[in-house]
Amino acid sequence: SNLGDTQGALESYRKALALAEDVHRRLPGDADAARSLAVVHEKLADVLAWTGELPAAGERAEQALALFRDLAARHPEDLRHQLSLAISLVKAGDLKGNPSFPNLGQPREALESYRYAEAVLDHLAAAHPDDLAVRRYRGLTQERLGTVLLATGDLDAAAAAFRESHAIRRALATDLPGSSEAQRDVAVALEKLGDVRLQGGEARQALAELRRALEIFRALAEADPQNASARRSLAISHQKLARALEAAAQPEAAEGELRSSRQILEELAAADPHNAQLQQELAALVERLGDAPAPAG
Repeated sequence: SNLGDTQGALESYRKALALAEDVHRRLPGDADAARSLAVVHEKLADVLAWTGELPAAGERAEQALALFRDLAARHPEDLRHQLSLAISLVKAGDLKGNPSFPNLGQPREALESYRYAEAVLDHLAAAHPDDLAVRRYRGLTQERLGTVLLATGDLDAAAAAFRESHAIRRALATDLPGSSEAQRDVAVALEKLGDVRLQGGEARQALAELRRALEIFRALAEADPQNASARRSLAISHQKLARALEAAAQPEAAEGELRSSRQILEELAAADPHNAQLQQELAALVERLGDAPAPAG
C-alpha cells in the first residue's frame, strides 16, 4: 500500500488470508500459524480502513487482536508476542477513534486501547530497556494518546503525552542516525508539538516546530519518491504549517503551503483512485482553497 495501490494490496492480502486460514486450521495449536493469521487480519484491516470499509476493517482488527491477545497470554515471557499485542492495541485505537486515520468515531474506546498498550509497553520497557522496537512503540503510543486527548479538548494531558513522545523519539533517532523511520517519528513528534501549541493560541511558537517537521518530511519524500505514505505525510505537513501561518496572520504564505499540498494529493489520488481517504482529503483541501472541484479520476 505504500506504493499507492490499495486495490493491489487488498488482493494480495486476501490471497494471504486464504493461505493463513488453511494453515491455522491444520495446525490450531501452532503459535507461528496463529501469528501469521493475526498479521494478515491486521494488514487487511489497515487497507480496508483506507478504502472506506470501516466496519469490515473493525472486524478484521478485532480478529487480529483476539489472536494476539491469546498468544500473549500463552507466552507471557515472549517479547515478540507481547510486543505484537501492544501494536495490535495501538492499531485498534487508531481505527476506533484517532482523527489522523480513518476511524469509527469512538475516541473513548481509542483511549482505552492506547492505555492498555501503554501498560504492556511500560512492562516490556522495564524488562527490556534497550530494545529498539519497544522504545519506538512507546514513543508512538504516547503520540497516539496525545492526538486523541487533543481532539477531546484535554490540552494539558495532550501536551504532556507529546513531550514524552518527542523525548523518546529524539533519543532513538540519535541512536539510529541512518534510520528514515526514526527520522519520520521525530518529524511526527515535532508536528504534534506544533499542533498543541497552535490549539493553545501560540501560533508563532508552533511555526518553528512545524517548519522543522516539514523539512524532515520533505527530505524523506525526496529520498524515496515511490513511497506514497511519505508523500502523503509531506502533504499533511504543508497543511499543518498553513494553519499556523493563517493563525500568525500570513495568509499568502498559508495559501502557498495549501497549494503545495494539493499538488501532492492530486498526484496520489490519481495514482490510487480506490483510496477513499485520499479522495476525501483532496476534496476537503479543494473546498478549503475555495477552488473549483478537482477533476475526477
